[in-house]
Amino acid sequence: VPVTTVPVTTEETPGETTTTVPVFGPVTLTEIGFLLQATTDSQTPIEFGSETSVVLQTLIDVLGEPTVDTGWVFDERCEVDLVRRVRFVSLEVVFVDTDDSDGPPGFQSVFSEWFVDAIESSESKLWTLRRVGIGSRITDISLVHKEEFKLERAYPDSNDPAGYLRIEPFNLGKAIYGMTSNISEQGRILRLWAGKGCERRFAE
Repeated sequence: VPVTTVPVTTEETPGETTTTVPVFGPVTLTEIGFLLQATTDSQTPIEFGSETSVVLQTLIDVLGEPTVDTGWVFDERCEVDLVRRVRFVSLEVVFVDTDDSDGPPGFQSVFSEWFVDAIESSESKLWTLRRVGIGSRITDISLVHKEEFKLERAYPDSNDPAGYLRIEPFNLGKAIYGMTSNISEQGRILRLWAGKGCERRFAE
């Protein structure tokens, strides 16, 4: 998988800027799940549909204990019988149990969706393989994805400037979605998600 570097420019002191290359953290975001230790000899994929207990323990091993765990609950924002939303600071992982009649809650459940928000990726180190994350500008995305992304007004019938983003790496039918502050080149990503499980486009 080609990995493209997107320089991030930050202002260190008034009138002075510095350009740095974003560093991958232990978890990298993809349109089909996660990559652990991306671009190293220990790179390991975790795909949507993987068993809940395996995914959760793997994430705990690299990120530590969750900051929030809802347990198995019904959530009207989600489209299945039971969901479990587990958060590691700004990363939320959704597990689904599509049939609550076949055993105890969570029996034969799977990893269904990831979602990130709140903390910029320059701090959380939660990037996509092409180093797109929370705080990235639309102009950055256009450099690395070119024709692989679409951006439109999220709420065209209102005065809200927010944008709705779809990134389809390699145009293979799998996508990463996002909300942006606006649809200008300087608009920034506020949230990203991939997979299926719970509504993310509208504010929670």
